[in-house]
Amino acid sequence: MALMGRLLRILWRWSLLLLLLVALFAAGEDAVLRYRLQRGAGSAVLDHVTIYDAAEMKNGRVEIYFDHPEIRDCVHAVFPHFGDPPCWYVRRHVFKLLTNAWSGAEWRAAQCVPARAPSGSSRLRGSALQPA
Repeated sequence: MALMGRLLRILWRWSLLLLLLVALFAAGEDAVLRYRLQRGAGSAVLDHVTIYDAAEMKNGRVEIYFDHPEIRDCVHAVFPHFGDPPCWYVRRHVFKLLTNAWSGAEWRAAQCVPARAPSGSSRLRGSALQPA
């Protein structure tokens, strides 16, 4: 039991040390970025990346729409700063996948049409739906 308590205490100390190092690195990076911006080296700190919309088609392929690109600001750093994401992350996600906001059941229901009563009657049967 004493060995387990000692191992947990060591793990806790290493976790705190790692958290402290990450916080110090982020604070140092922020200080360097602010210094560079103050000295007029904004182009070395901030950048723009073009993001394109993409949609998955029914056949499984992805169609990319180049007609309405979105310009996204980013910062040359490891962590996000000044409300902008890091450029290394934004450049890996240059296509924004457009998804359907409906759930699967709503999507299937939207693709169905109301069923007609048999024998050519034009009266609709309740809320029964049949695939189109």
